[in-house]
Amino acid sequence: MSGQGVDRTAAGVPRRPPVITIEPVLFDSQGGEAWPPGSLAVEAGGMLVLTGPPGCGKSQLLRSAAGLERSRGARVGIAGHHLESLSHRRRRRIAAETRLFYLPAEAPLLSNLTVLENLLLPIRYLGERDEREALGEALDLMRACGIDWAVGELPSRLSEEDRRTAALLRGFLRYPMVALLDDPLHGLDDVSLGGVLPLLRSSLANGGCAILAVARDLEALSGLPLTQVSMPPRHLQAPSRP
Repeated sequence: MSGQGVDRTAAGVPRRPPVITIEPVLFDSQGGEAWPPGSLAVEAGGMLVLTGPPGCGKSQLLRSAAGLERSRGARVGIAGHHLESLSHRRRRRIAAETRLFYLPAEAPLLSNLTVLENLLLPIRYLGERDEREALGEALDLMRACGIDWAVGELPSRLSEEDRRTAALLRGFLRYPMVALLDDPLHGLDDVSLGGVLPLLRSSLANGGCAILAVARDLEALSGLPLTQVSMPPRHLQAPSRP
């Protein structure tokens, strides 16, 4: 990959990916105003970043968006569906159709596979694109991010920041239509940022990925076209029932 990043335009990638929506459903424990005040939407090629103090529910909202737990506050829709309320089979189908990429706070890599094998695993398993083409792009991306030395290494040899970088590359190699990212650039050094930021920017511009992210601060993301929304200090709770 050159300094301009990898061209994310590819055959078979829809020009109008699904929209991410955030809908206010529940109220805070004092019965006050709902959050957000009105529905929020992320169009294809858009990026919405949620900020707010620790404990306000940013990561929980992402997990519920990915269908991994029930939301206790606002609800996130993916392609018109609330994954948290679907059966496992339907949730997997929607996730496959949208090429949903969820990056949790602790980047998940399989410990018994090399870093390169980890990057290519979803493509080999799901058959979403040509593996030979993906291999060449994976090597270019690892080189751009300064982790090409780890091609044949196990994840245990990488720092936490390098594992996060590798997990980001693995997700975007799939050309996702929807990405849910939990503090994706936290702790990355300048070299990794120099490889990841063009990838994110190109995914928004060319691939039309819709991104919902949470971040502790916006400094590392400042070069990206994004909308920032702050969550209130206290996580939303369901109103008490009589």
